[in-house]
Amino acid sequence: MTRKTRFGSARVVSAAIGSSTLALALALALALALAGCSSDGVNSGSSSGSITIGVIVNETGATAGPYSGSAEVAKAWAKWLNKTQGGVNGHTVRIVAKDDKGDAATATSLAREMVEREQAAAVLVQSAVAPTAISSYLASKNIPMLGNDDGQKQPDSPKTWFTVQMGQPYISESAALVAKDAGADSMVAAVCSEVAGCAAIGDQLKAYMPKIDSEYKGLVTIAGDSTSATAQCLRVVKSGAKAVAAYIGINPTKNMLESCRSQGFKGHFIQLASYDGLYQQLDSDQLGVMYSFPWWSNAAPVKEYRDVMAEYAPVVNYKGSGPDATWASLKLFDYAMKKSGPAAESSVKGEDVIEAYQSAVKNVTLDGLLPQPITYAKSGNSTINCFWPMESAKGGDYKTLQGSWTSGNGAKGDLASQCVE
Repeated sequence: MTRKTRFGSARVVSAAIGSSTLALALALALALALAGCSSDGVNSGSSSGSITIGVIVNETGATAGPYSGSAEVAKAWAKWLNKTQGGVNGHTVRIVAKDDKGDAATATSLAREMVEREQAAAVLVQSAVAPTAISSYLASKNIPMLGNDDGQKQPDSPKTWFTVQMGQPYISESAALVAKDAGADSMVAAVCSEVAGCAAIGDQLKAYMPKIDSEYKGLVTIAGDSTSATAQCLRVVKSGAKAVAAYIGINPTKNMLESCRSQGFKGHFIQLASYDGLYQQLDSDQLGVMYSFPWWSNAAPVKEYRDVMAEYAPVVNYKGSGPDATWASLKLFDYAMKKSGPAAESSVKGEDVIEAYQSAVKNVTLDGLLPQPITYAKSGNSTINCFWPMESAKGGDYKTLQGSWTSGNGAKGDLASQCVE
């Protein structure tokens, strides 16, 4: 497929990391690469006749960055829904949000608390460790898990894990695709040195890039606390690559940006497009891969999101893959439950939510909030391989890239997604 997008100056894109055998280690590496600051989640309270949704968010700790703000988005959604629509089918929605601090043991304890004490009918996760740690437990209790993938979902994962964003190998491959969109037909991958499994990214790219008429130029590793990237950049320059995909944290990326430019590298840098704070810290023009819908879109569904946040959570930075995916997940919960969930006079249990998802969600895009038509079924769920390619100018001017590809979700303009074939 020919792609006609063109860009002026070099920019940065990246992707999440992981492999089928080392998914958790690589998901942790991804989260570390994007880590930032956040606030603790709090219990939003409950009311009579309510549906309780447990929300486990990696709000604090080393891996918090991509997920921070997700708890407040969930609370804002519930307040808005309860006030403007009377909840879901007459049931007031109650959000119980807790911080797992990026710790698997804490996530496991919180999941048990949500199910056994709070009587949650569903658990939403935005965390570097929670999905893998709690998915089997929730499935054993007939409680659906909503939220992120980040390379942790595997073929044998419970079919009651309802994600709305792509996983591996598409996460790694999407960086190469966006580089190709920018006219770069060769690429080096820069990965973390702390997690051995990060090297699996190289194997994925080596296999994938020839399929898009692009050349994989090898792998460089760099530590998160490294103060120099001279050796790595010498290898990049010597390789002749036209792009570098930085599957690494903010500090080593900054080092590579400065070092490689000083050594004459003129190509594109590629950094993960996960949240606004990442781009502000890198402070340069960039490209990116968005797993959840672009917060800057002027389309009606995204404008609704911004309006709700402005009214119900005005101080929260909702601009990022974690918060956006939280909104999309909860909008899909509302869609499924209103189509197939219990009526107001009935209680709502986990199995009711599972049944609603598996019977009502058939080729749903939520008017472009989802990257592609998604279907859930007892036999299996859609494999999500679409995303939003994005461009960011210094200072925070974002836009969705446009090219000759067919929109994965059928939307037009800045909600149109691209797919990894």
